[in-house]
Amino acid sequence: MEYITRTFDFAAHSISINGLDAPSTTTTTTTNPNSPPSMIDMLKAETDEFEPYDRTLHARLQSLYTDIETCTLKVSQQRRVMPGRALRRFEKALNHEVERDLKLLEQIAKEGEEMRKARGLPDERHKEMVKDWERSMAVMGKLAKGLPATAHKLERAKAAVELIQEKDKKRKRMTE
Repeated sequence: MEYITRTFDFAAHSISINGLDAPSTTTTTTTNPNSPPSMIDMLKAETDEFEPYDRTLHARLQSLYTDIETCTLKVSQQRRVMPGRALRRFEKALNHEVERDLKLLEQIAKEGEEMRKARGLPDERHKEMVKDWERSMAVMGKLAKGLPATAHKLERAKAAVELIQEKDKKRKRMTE
């Protein structure tokens, strides 16, 4: 015990506990009641105190961990499911718009045919217009087929841009 006392006496000037200088082992509370307790007194008085086991608190903690796990599972499931749902909704809306546009074009073509007949346009000009219309419809069909893929690429590009912008903001914050 004397060795420990001497070691603490030699190191006391460089020890700080909770921002306070460590007391010397030679000072005791009996010599000066206002002085802090000595290191030996502190070592002797050291005891571990435990709160009694609380079953309701433990059950509540288990319930909270279960809730966290449930929420984590829901989030992971949504991360798997939601992109597919969004894609299907987008494709459905896009196909609806394409169908509406095609119907509108067909209606315009019918009206054009009626007007041509009413005006009596020459057959060569009519055939040329029909070929142009058919080529336009073929191009529209190709565009309609490629549009979902292009929209998907656009969404990925937007996500990449947002990610880069976030990283730039973080870098700027770190340099400031």
